[in-house]
Amino acid sequence: MATRCAIGFINDENKIIAKYSHYDGYPEYTGAMLNEFYSDDNRVKEMVMLGDQSVLMKEYIPTSDDHSFETPEKDVTVFYGRDRGETRVEPRGPFNDILEFVEHYLSAGCEYFYLWDGNEWLCQDRNNTRWECSNPRKVAA
Repeated sequence: MATRCAIGFINDENKIIAKYSHYDGYPEYTGAMLNEFYSDDNRVKEMVMLGDQSVLMKEYIPTSDDHSFETPEKDVTVFYGRDRGETRVEPRGPFNDILEFVEHYLSAGCEYFYLWDGNEWLCQDRNNTRWECSNPRKVAA
């Protein structure tokens, strides 16, 4: 069974642009991956703008032309559009606020929500519990 999540960022107009991730959306995996490998503003935005994905990996740009859904490159995210040829999998938004962002992705079955504010990841689950992404066991104040 999949643990779905949504990953987004706040753009220059203070709106949220986001995408869906199908597998391993729990904080100990996706939260940890975001903190370790996606803490650069441009890197976050480029990854989100590639649209919906299977599961977040360390890298989002393959080093060879052979990367695809059938033959994924090690540690490279598989995106539904780029790597599977699917349509209607582009990032969604702009959302006006976190509530609108969460409500949209709740309808897609997401359990966790990750939002890049330009400096750090804001993290919450579908019960509106927020925690520090760098420490999933510590509930945020």
